[in-house]
Amino acid sequence: MKMNSAETATVSAAAKLIPLKVFTSGYDIGSEIAGVNVNAQITAARLRETLEKARVIEKGADFPKWKAAEALLQLAKNDGRVKFDRADIERGILARYDSERAKSVIPADRAWVSMPLSLGIANVSAFHAMSKQARGTLNPKEARAELSAKMTDALGDAWKVIIKADERNRGIKRDKPATSADPKARIGNAQVVKLLEHVKKVQEDGFEVPPDVQRAARTLVLWVTGQSAKTPKAPKTTATQVAE
Repeated sequence: MKMNSAETATVSAAAKLIPLKVFTSGYDIGSEIAGVNVNAQITAARLRETLEKARVIEKGADFPKWKAAEALLQLAKNDGRVKFDRADIERGILARYDSERAKSVIPADRAWVSMPLSLGIANVSAFHAMSKQARGTLNPKEARAELSAKMTDALGDAWKVIIKADERNRGIKRDKPATSADPKARIGNAQVVKLLEHVKKVQEDGFEVPPDVQRAARTLVLWVTGQSAKTPKAPKTTATQVAE
């Protein structure tokens, strides 16, 4: 449930005042940041306390993005500052997803549960634990590739939630990317110029495209690309034809 500005400020203040217990397990970190009913701002505050105390990040520094976190955590684990690495966090995230989505009726969540079953494995956590060689033996290949993509998205999405929660705790507001004032650029030249190709392909496949739709497509392409529509020439008439 999305909080309003007053509630966000209250949670941010609480996150600064409450004595925070550092995480000692990467699995617990992953399970927390992926939880549906977990307060992301409190979790982000605990994670910041953990990473700063272990000198994984500098005090007050931005959280690293998911890919960068791997190298930083591996270094910290190698020299004994922490006892976990990115792989441990991944296991926690996926285990939480497996658990919560198994109880869900949302189609996307059900797909998360059914896809590993179609590959003959229990859940996504089991897929994550397999070596690349072992994964390569699973069929069908398409389901294997899609499951890999879903897993990667889940890891990145969970981490993004924590980064945003941490920024709210620190009162950071990121500027939204400026949108172009040019309406033609906002429509997207690259996509529009292919419109006539799509119309032609539909016609080649035997489907009818109404003339007014074809004209509208041509007009849009000409406008976006900065060309002017050719004005049809007036038919030639003679005085005799006019009189008739």
